[in-house]
Order: sequence, then structure tokens, then C-alpha cells
Amino acid sequence: MKTIIETRQLTKVFHEKEVVSNVNMTVNKGEIYGFLGPNGAGKTTVMKMAANLIKPTMGKIRLFGSPLTAESYEILGKIGSIIEQPVFYEKLSARKNLEIHCEYMGYHNKNAIDESLEIVKLMNSGVQPVKEFSLGMKQRLAIARAIVTRPELLILDEPINGLDPVGIQEIRNLLKKLNKEYGITILISSHILAEIEQIADKIGVIIEGKLIEEIEMEKIREKNKDYIEIMTNNTSKATSILEHHLNITNIKVLSPMTIRIYDLSIPQDVISEALLKHGAVIESIYYKSSSLEDYFFTLMNGGGISA
Repeated sequence: MKTIIETRQLTKVFHEKEVVSNVNMTVNKGEIYGFLGPNGAGKTTVMKMAANLIKPTMGKIRLFGSPLTAESYEILGKIGSIIEQPVFYEKLSARKNLEIHCEYMGYHNKNAIDESLEIVKLMNSGVQPVKEFSLGMKQRLAIARAIVTRPELLILDEPINGLDPVGIQEIRNLLKKLNKEYGITILISSHILAEIEQIADKIGVIIEGKLIEEIEMEKIREKNKDYIEIMTNNTSKATSILEHHLNITNIKVLSPMTIRIYDLSIPQDVISEALLKHGAVIESIYYKSSSLEDYFFTLMNGGGISA
């Protein structure tokens, strides 16, 4: 499989503080790579280095199989990006903003402007100035500007940040379309884990500047197990009933009031009936599927996935 982004021992120091430490990241052709981490973890810094906006202190970056250098003009021409807050000529229309961008980039395919506006559903914005756009429209214009030069790679830093549910759905569908129909590889960061779960093929998790996990979403789904969670005032009693009356042993006590059952061979109603019959007090019992959010917070807490 062709590698689009590869970093090795990538490190960045600001004011004597190491904000990115020895990051080894691999983004393959055709992937949507979800880049996750808390605020200040180093996501934006890594993306800026990959887009050649800032230089690494140490380490190597390869884009499309070639080392990234100050002379990598042809390679950088294959990249579109939105990093931090996009800035536009607010008094001009969407089309005029794209025309100026193409002129600056030395890209002279006028049909690409129409195609980009059509893809992001801004063809009908006419002469409306960008200052009158909603936040969702501005984000779509930012993506139009990023794709107008027909890039092979998109680097998107928090593109759905601040959007309402409708705007988030529009961007989600747009990114899926760009990836599946146009073959664009996408590196995307986001705080909205549920959205990354819906679109990503692979995730990388960075904490305090260190990439602590890089894994395909399919493997997460295989690792994570669905479970039944029980809230009770006496976990010892409830656990004893489950073990001795239902022969359930794949149990984890998470707190003085919370139990998870990973053996799903016995129906939830049978479990509930047995607990009540033998005197356990149940405050709640429900079936839950593990999510990317569960996986992320398990990593944040330094643990593994329950099995």
C-alpha cells in the first residue's frame, strides 16, 4: 500500500519545551486518518509540520514517498489544507475568493472553481459576500479552497469545530464523498469522537506530544466488546449472584456501584430477573456497544480494552 504521510521521530521544541516527541505516523493512500487528542496535545503542530508551515526540530517527514524539504514545491502542490481558523476576503464572493487563491497558487483551470463550488454546494451563493456566510458555509468554502487545485491529500484541523448538527452532517458527507468518489486521502483532527468514528479508516491518538496509539478502526471494533452495565448498591452481592446462579464469570467491577458483564450469552431480562429474585437492588441495567469514545478514554487513562 502506498504511503502518503510518513513521519519518523518527528519532534518539535518551542521555547525549550518539547511539544511533539518522536512521533512515528503513517497515513496510507485512500485512508481517512482521524487524529485524536486533548487540547494542547500536539495535533495542530504535527499537521503544520506535515504541511511545511513550520519546521521540525528533529525527525523526518516523507510525503508521497519523498523527503519533505524546503524545495518540495511539487509535493506540496498535491496538498490542500485547513489549519486553524480559515481566513477569507470577507467582502468578496466565494467565487472571487477561489479565483484569487488559484491565481496565487498558479493554478489556471477555471472549471475547477465551478466543480469545487458544486461539490460543497455553494454554486448558488452568487455575489453574496463571505462576511454574510454562516459558519457552516465558511467551513464549506474553506474545503472548496482546499480542493480547488485538485489535491491528493487533505489536511484538516478541526473542520467541524463550532458547527451545529446540520453543519456537521454536511461536512461529514462531503468528506466521505471526497474520499470515496475523488480518491482524496484525508488527515483530519477533531474533538467530536463520534464523527471520527463514522468516517475514519484509521486513528492516531496523541497525548502530551507523544503518539500513543495508531490503529485501524476495524481492529478497534474487533477489540471492543459489547457489554451489559448494571448499577447497583451492592456490587459484591450482585457479582456473587451472577457467578453462582447464572455461571457468569466474565465480569468487571468498575466502581462500588457499577458492574459490566461481557458474557452476552444470557439475555438481559434473565440477568435482571435473577438479581431481583435473589435480593439485589438494581438501579439500572442496560446493553451498551463500545465506541471510539470508550476506547479513547481508556487510552487516556492508561489502560487496555476490557475483554
